Amino acid sequence: MKSRWRRQLSQKPFRPLALWLLMAVLALLVGACDTGPAPTPSPTPPPPTATAEATATLTLAPTATPVPPTVTPTIPPTAAPTATQARPTTPPVALTGAGLISAQVPPQMAKDKCGDFQRDGFTVTALWVERGEVDKGGGRYDWTSLDAQVNELRNCNVEVMLHVQAKMGEARVPANMDDYMRYLTEFVKHLKGRVRRYSIENEAVGSQNWPSTPESYFSMLDRAYTTIKAADPSALVENSGISSEAFGFAWAYNLYQAGQQQQALTVSQQTLAEGVAGLKTNSPTSVNSLDAFWKTALVSRGLAWWPLLLKHQASIDVFQYHYYGPWENLPLLLRWLRAQGITKPIEGWEVARRYHGQVAFDETFHAQETVKLLVSAAGEGSQVSLFMRYADWSENNLPGLLMPQGTPRPVETAFRMITQNLAGYTAASFVDLGPAAWGYRFSRPQGDVVVVWATGNPTTVKLPIQGRSVQVTDITGKTSTADPANLAVSASPIFVQ
Repeated sequence: MKSRWRRQLSQKPFRPLALWLLMAVLALLVGACDTGPAPTPSPTPPPPTATAEATATLTLAPTATPVPPTVTPTIPPTAAPTATQARPTTPPVALTGAGLISAQVPPQMAKDKCGDFQRDGFTVTALWVERGEVDKGGGRYDWTSLDAQVNELRNCNVEVMLHVQAKMGEARVPANMDDYMRYLTEFVKHLKGRVRRYSIENEAVGSQNWPSTPESYFSMLDRAYTTIKAADPSALVENSGISSEAFGFAWAYNLYQAGQQQQALTVSQQTLAEGVAGLKTNSPTSVNSLDAFWKTALVSRGLAWWPLLLKHQASIDVFQYHYYGPWENLPLLLRWLRAQGITKPIEGWEVARRYHGQVAFDETFHAQETVKLLVSAAGEGSQVSLFMRYADWSENNLPGLLMPQGTPRPVETAFRMITQNLAGYTAASFVDLGPAAWGYRFSRPQGDVVVVWATGNPTTVKLPIQGRSVQVTDITGKTSTADPANLAVSASPIFVQ
């Protein structure tokens, strides 16, 4: 079976859509912010319930200086959300079971590295499975490779989530949908009891991954949902994972429609900078260039995707997103997502930061940023927050927990502090510490823990914790005691309990 660990997913431009369709889609996107939100089932918090609140979500944008139009630009540090931008009034996010924070791990390393996997707290990972790797035609299936990978990970107590891809040979879209549903039935029945989460395709919003219309994907998703549930009622069906680019561009367009054009430009540039190709991909250089940017093939297909995703929410149990970018944007993006009407539980199957030159790579910064990204994802309600990935993926500019030769980076210790301190958490909530700091409270059976860091210069904060002394653990594992009423914080996150 092929493995994504040996493949690079290219990011080719999307195919253009007709202008009339684009305008209709954009109207739907804007309208999604103006209407009252749908009721939100547990475990997710409800989106804003008043027009004023929904409008306020549109102001959640970074204020960093725009990127200069150069081949390898340097993006100034992303401004942290201000005191007026992100002070949520929603209750803590209660999860269905314990929240999972883990990393993408290669199944071929599970046997030899199982001890390391368990030490680092890996609990879940994802695999990509193409139909052609299993379905040999004529009703014949070869489960050998898939079973070996799933079983090896499960033997190391790592849950397996699957991207189920229809690709056979060069064909990515099923020629016969009835035949594909028969295969999907056999696939899920075979894995019942070993796999629970099924993602239908991978980033199908990109035409390179789903070279057909957005409508055809959602038609297949509707049928796949019914088919999977019939084969395994306990299964969780997820969308293909909205790509980081499609996520960022939709948010940027929404900002633009709200009159926040400079913020829309900045978000668009940052989104492109964190993509596979970086800013070499037709980055808008000014506010005046944004009108044309929304109509490009790269952006228009993504904008067309959102109203269809909202319309077909009944065909997913969980909304899946992928995010590559600065931590400062992630809380705002996830709150914006809720404001659009996404009412399902959310999971982040790919969360990381790329380094294309717009942000100089630094081991200490990488460790701190990774903690902030994963804690923010979990704190904003992600049931699964999966770091991309265990080992370096140099061709995609993704430094992992390990260097190519297997040497641990400082971020591995920092990652372990997350999994050790947040293991078993069942709810999360934002902690309002004023404009100079950012933090989340995580509820665990053994007691709550607060993760906090300064958004700028070092400062002191007063934590809503009773008692005169708390235990503080930094991202290197060093522990100390401190006064929660006068707690010193810096850019490096700390765990307080």
